[in-house]
Amino acid sequence: MPLSLGMATTISVGHLVGQQSIMELKKAVSTAIILAVLMSLVIASLTFILKNSIAALYSPDPTVIALAASLLILACFYQVSDAIQVVSACALRGMKVTKPVFFITLIAYWPIGFGLGAVLGLTNWLVPAMGAHGFWIGIIVGLSVAAVLLAMILKRTLLKFEQQAG
Repeated sequence: MPLSLGMATTISVGHLVGQQSIMELKKAVSTAIILAVLMSLVIASLTFILKNSIAALYSPDPTVIALAASLLILACFYQVSDAIQVVSACALRGMKVTKPVFFITLIAYWPIGFGLGAVLGLTNWLVPAMGAHGFWIGIIVGLSVAAVLLAMILKRTLLKFEQQAG
């Protein structure tokens, strides 16, 4: 759902940049981020509450259900970061700011997210190998890094647009 909102944000932001409606642009971006965070909190809450039922849809095996339910708890934690990073990235694309989005997501997803996930999941370098949980923790960290950096770039870009208009 946040990705769908992000795609709509790209279009809306593009139109507002073209119209040079800076106040409307800021309002659209902040509304999209707030909506994305609220959606992600609802999704995370439902996932947490229904984790065992969701897992049971895929297997009747209690061991599989327990493992899947524990991974779904971790999935709850990445919802907010993912919502912020996807809407921020889409808003920046709507403002034709693409290089920072590319580099931030490349680094946050691969060396940070996947790299940390592989280290935590498969090795004993930092902690005893955590298996699938380690990969999910890596994903959460990677998405969180992307969310923070993209939100910072978005804020800076909005300020730049405002200064150019005023």
